Amino acid sequence: LPKIIEHQGDRTKALCAKRRDVWLARLKRADLNTERTGIRVCGAHFVKGRPSKLWEETDPDWAPTLLLGYSAKHGDPGRHARAARRRTQKRAAQAVRQAEASGTMEATNPDVVAASPSSSPRAEPDVGVEDCETGIAVQTDLKMSDIEALETECVALNERLYNSRNESKLLELTEDALRCSDAKVVFYTGMANFTILYALFNVLEKFVSHNTNNCLVKFQEFLLFMMKLKLNSPITDLAFRFNVSDATVSRIFDKWLHSAYSRLKSQILWPQRSALHRTMPQAFYDSFGENVAVIIDCFEIKIERPSSYLPRSETWSQYKGSNTAKYLIGIAPQGIVNFISEGWGGRCSDRHITEHCGLLDNLLPGDVVLADRGFNVSESVGFYCAKLHVPAFTKGKKQLSAADVLTTRKLANVRIHVERVIGLIRNKYVILKATLPIDYVVCRPGDNLTPLDKIVTVCCALSNLCPSIVASLKQCDEDQVPFLAGE
Repeated sequence: LPKIIEHQGDRTKALCAKRRDVWLARLKRADLNTERTGIRVCGAHFVKGRPSKLWEETDPDWAPTLLLGYSAKHGDPGRHARAARRRTQKRAAQAVRQAEASGTMEATNPDVVAASPSSSPRAEPDVGVEDCETGIAVQTDLKMSDIEALETECVALNERLYNSRNESKLLELTEDALRCSDAKVVFYTGMANFTILYALFNVLEKFVSHNTNNCLVKFQEFLLFMMKLKLNSPITDLAFRFNVSDATVSRIFDKWLHSAYSRLKSQILWPQRSALHRTMPQAFYDSFGENVAVIIDCFEIKIERPSSYLPRSETWSQYKGSNTAKYLIGIAPQGIVNFISEGWGGRCSDRHITEHCGLLDNLLPGDVVLADRGFNVSESVGFYCAKLHVPAFTKGKKQLSAADVLTTRKLANVRIHVERVIGLIRNKYVILKATLPIDYVVCRPGDNLTPLDKIVTVCCALSNLCPSIVASLKQCDEDQVPFLAGE
């Protein structure tokens, strides 16, 4: 911060105090202790990378103007140049007038005959005086109407410049640009509108470290993180969009991913049985009663091929024909994600994942679990006094019985919802459809979860913040409280 110089006169002292006040007003830091010494401001906040000199008050770098964390009216870089040009012209005009004045005196001096010594002491000096015109004549062809026309054109050009600057700001990826367009919010983040997006930002930003050395403000970092999830934009593309380096993009994504996982994992919860009964969709209620607790299925995310043979074989998926990470997802009848497992190798069977991921620990006696044919876990589910419904198959039979056909048809009609939810999540957050780098399935130092586990959990939690795709609910009171956390 500028110091107040007290030993160079009152004018210098007043200018230093004024400059210090302008710096503090633009920084807008309520937590800044102005009594401390050695406080520095990053060069990124100045147009030229450093502050200007004390007496260059019209220079845009007389005080910080860039990346201040709020929408502000920055100084005009051309203002300083115009002021310097006016001072130069003024000094040149003064020099011309002084030169003309001195030339006039030299021209008139020969006509002024001073007294000269003569032989006669009574000789009178002969003084001659000649009128000399010293004015400067300027000729111009501009009329008053021409000047008024130029002034009108200048006003119109300034207005066009102002509008162009506002339009260019709307094209940038900033908070103001998204606030004015819900279509941009949906495209870049997947949230329904800016209100929901900003509420999510307020939940997360308190737990993300940030200081004056950061290149982007917090909302831009949050937007970068959401764009990576929603669009799976390449790191270099995001670096160009936000004018930062590739390494900075990676650090920002990891930082916000950790915060989002810590804060949003509570949105994936197993609802209480009473809440399930109150809000059971009519389609489930008619087919299986009110005890349906979860519909389970597995989905796979492609990853790069590991270099080691053992991880390569453990992640190979015969179904996908590539190396994958496999997740078990549980969908409540209401269409929300109520369970997501950690990642498993694509080679693991559905039965093995179901029995070891912890989902069965949530079952209560009498619960009904709906699954596909690959989930041969009826014994494991029965251990918790629950019941498993899977489609009937013709193994050892010539054809299905009428009862099996009816049950399978009912099951298919309701199991389609879990596939719709999985499809919705993967279509909304394209990162889950891409082939992810191998370092996404490697735990960071000091962490027991892989970045991919956190990404999947965050995407499922964000989908729970959106309207459910299962619309038809059993008749219930409108004042009943939903069972989602935080609602």
